[in-house]
Amino acid sequence: MEILIILALILLNGVFALSEMAIVSARRGRLQADLEDGDQRAQTALDLSKDPTRFLSTVQIGITLVGILAGAFGGSTLASGIADAIRDAVPSLAASADAIGVAIVVGLITYMSLVFGELVPKRLALRYPETIAKFVARPMQIISLLTTPIVWFLTTSTNLTVRLLGVRSDGSDTVSEAEVISLMREGVGAGVFDEGEDVMVESVMRLDNQPISTAITPRNEIVWIPIDAQNDEIKAILRDNTFSIYPVAEESVDNITGLVRSKDLLLQVLGNKDINLHDIMMKPIVIPETVPISDVLAHFKKTGIHTAVILDEYGGVAGLVRMHDLIEQIVGELDGGLYAEDEADAVQRRDGTWLVSGQIGLHEIGHIFSGFDVPEDEASDYHTLAGFIMARTGNIPSVTDQISYGDFVFEIVDMDGKRIDKVLIKHTAKP
Repeated sequence: MEILIILALILLNGVFALSEMAIVSARRGRLQADLEDGDQRAQTALDLSKDPTRFLSTVQIGITLVGILAGAFGGSTLASGIADAIRDAVPSLAASADAIGVAIVVGLITYMSLVFGELVPKRLALRYPETIAKFVARPMQIISLLTTPIVWFLTTSTNLTVRLLGVRSDGSDTVSEAEVISLMREGVGAGVFDEGEDVMVESVMRLDNQPISTAITPRNEIVWIPIDAQNDEIKAILRDNTFSIYPVAEESVDNITGLVRSKDLLLQVLGNKDINLHDIMMKPIVIPETVPISDVLAHFKKTGIHTAVILDEYGGVAGLVRMHDLIEQIVGELDGGLYAEDEADAVQRRDGTWLVSGQIGLHEIGHIFSGFDVPEDEASDYHTLAGFIMARTGNIPSVTDQISYGDFVFEIVDMDGKRIDKVLIKHTAKP
């Protein structure tokens, strides 16, 4: 009978250990999702996790009482029984039978408490934290209510001691972006997420801090339609380009007066009518270059117009941004595959060096080389690799010019007029 009582106490200790680990390890996001699906047990688990000190006090009361009772039963009953058995079986050990009996009982209870009262329950709780948390939340809440005076005293004492130690609640239990990214990478390694999903999530989280100027088509690459263009000129522009929206400008790209959709132009062409830009032209969306990409995405969603003119700090046109450009900030280069006309922005060669476009964003270089960082005081001065290089040369470089920066060597291998077209990057750091 005594053995059964001790086993029951050890299993009860396991229940408390299981509950403690499950509530602490359960992810609030998953519990919240279960609650939204109608599982009210998740609400109880969330309530317990919001007040960890009170919950842990309840658990410790239970574990302490179980330990005391297990020790009392073991010392007063089992130890004496084992000592009597030793005296009968080995009379020569009669003098030390009591000590041997206690040692055997302590060893057995310790082993079973560790395995069945701690390790196995906690292992199960780590494996199924949310499921177990919802199962044990209600019983633990009832126990907490029944032991309210003791729990209150322990909680108050704990909070007072923590404050005396100078520890303050600073919201550090809030999930950070770094933790989300780390969990995504861990999930990719475990096969929970597909490869590349972690990069997409990281890219989405970066949009709020990334100015729209990092995603634009620069002004010298904008394909625009003159306001006084004739039919043949407009048809040639449509034939040579595949954009869904074109800016319409008067005399220069700095005087953009509107936007026209290629499908509206095509309808006029197919209708054998003279193209009339004024009939189909939309008012342009104008956005400062310092606005974050996330805000531009929200604006596109609200207006239904997926092209915007980006202005620099002097009021001039810095470039043009399309929905296509913003999607590329999340999923990467889209202009690849069978019908691609442009070369990839970054290609790794057999010798380990990288051949990259001068117009590639610096954040993309950071993805390729984890050790590449731009000084904080220069972060807003430029956003492309070409700008980074020219800031260090102090002039327009020439082919074969090189600069060193940290563990990297940048060599100009091609110029398009005065613009840096291709750069060869060598990572000199030893693995």
